[in-house]
Amino acid sequence: MLIAILAVFLITVTALSAHLWPVWMDEVLLTDPAANLFLGHGFTSSAWYYQPRDEFWACNAPLYALLLFVWLKLFGLHITTTRLFNYLFISLAIGLIWWSVKRLKLVATMRDRFILLGLILLSYGVSFNYLSGRYDCLAIVLFSALLLAYTFAPSLPRTIALIGIGFFIPLSGFHLVPYVAILAAMLFPFLGKPMLKPFVQVVVGITLGLIAAVALYSSYGVLDTFIETVGGHTLSGLNIVPDSAKDASVTQKMLFVLMNIIPILEERFRGIVTWYVQDGSFLLLMGAAIALAFIQRSNRQFQWRSPLGFGLLAGLAVPLVMGLLRNYPEYYAWMAIIPLSIGIGSTLAGFQHSLLRRSGSLVVVILLLASGVPGLPRYLVPSLWHWQDRNYERVEQFVQAHISPQEFVYSDFAPYYAIRKRVETVLFPTYLDVMTDEEKSEVSTLILDLGQRHENYQNIGLFDRLGGDWYETNAVLNTSQFELRIFRRQSAISDGKMPLLSHRERLPS
Repeated sequence: MLIAILAVFLITVTALSAHLWPVWMDEVLLTDPAANLFLGHGFTSSAWYYQPRDEFWACNAPLYALLLFVWLKLFGLHITTTRLFNYLFISLAIGLIWWSVKRLKLVATMRDRFILLGLILLSYGVSFNYLSGRYDCLAIVLFSALLLAYTFAPSLPRTIALIGIGFFIPLSGFHLVPYVAILAAMLFPFLGKPMLKPFVQVVVGITLGLIAAVALYSSYGVLDTFIETVGGHTLSGLNIVPDSAKDASVTQKMLFVLMNIIPILEERFRGIVTWYVQDGSFLLLMGAAIALAFIQRSNRQFQWRSPLGFGLLAGLAVPLVMGLLRNYPEYYAWMAIIPLSIGIGSTLAGFQHSLLRRSGSLVVVILLLASGVPGLPRYLVPSLWHWQDRNYERVEQFVQAHISPQEFVYSDFAPYYAIRKRVETVLFPTYLDVMTDEEKSEVSTLILDLGQRHENYQNIGLFDRLGGDWYETNAVLNTSQFELRIFRRQSAISDGKMPLLSHRERLPS
């Protein structure tokens, strides 16, 4: 039954893939190295904001891109096949969680496990990640695998599994390392000493993973860039931190943080409301968990040292601690939603006959049903309403018709999958700050999304930064998600570097 439901889920989201979520910045940042390696350009990126496009990619999470490269070798570079990669990851994670809670008898009945499946898959914090092309679904798989490994009796295979999973955690995102520490600190009051040995084994694996990452980047001469990347992410969004501190060495970063720890925490703390209210699913699930706790307490059944108690603790502590350490954007919400959902699922067994017969239980039912609305259903409705309008084949045809293979292109993110295969060289907005003068002078064509909500070309002074004279062609693609227009450099036509396409002379204002 579980396999059948996951199969329906996979078929549905794959069929709707390009319609559910527009291609955006994070998807391009995390796909481009794998795409370049697949296309024969090496493990490099022309979208990364910390290094030039001819350097080995020094990201804080290389494992996802390397696995995606293998996937692209099998299925090619296309928006649907690339996004299927994450759909399979989240399906695998759901299977691991299902098996884990069944073995631990946390969620004993099949009915409640299906409810748990729905709470997780439909929630905003989880659906955001598997729909949007980020790497977080790989992290969800790893932590689901940790939970499953813990369910087995102590043995050599379990030790190897815990160390192995720990090894891959830092390679899947350095922000996951503090999350491991937070989980361990929360679990200790619940599990006590029995959790210490497996925790140490995971830490051993994490240490080996950190050593492997340092060795990898050192061997390619990009360790400093990697440190800059990690520091830039960790200190991002803080007005108190100067660029010199973000770009400094590890030692200098640590000294800066230690000397400014109070102002940094104060500035982080200003975002506390956002951490808790940005995800509608999380708010509704917390409301349901609190309501369940009150129902249990009225019947003298509630205990803090219970799965529900742990879920509530995770819902309170994870956003706070992660937010103070390195911010808590909406795509981190899975870190609190999954343990919270498991806690809720474990409690539903006490309402086996009818959840509606107990005082206040109707509130729980409404909150649980409503928790899925901000997630996957929120994206399903507009994807069906704008079905033809969001057909990505229109983007591919647009690029094919108006861009020749020899052009040197600067492109917004929306046409990524079309333009990446069409031309040899394409640069993206996140690369602008590290673009060399030579690269700027070589750019012959711009594909700009004039309808995007991000900073557009006027805000960043794009034409002034690239230099030269530009004109707008009559090539336009309008959809409900973006408005693509093509601009060309005047000299590119006069030098005969590309065919003259029909255009109207109009310098952008």
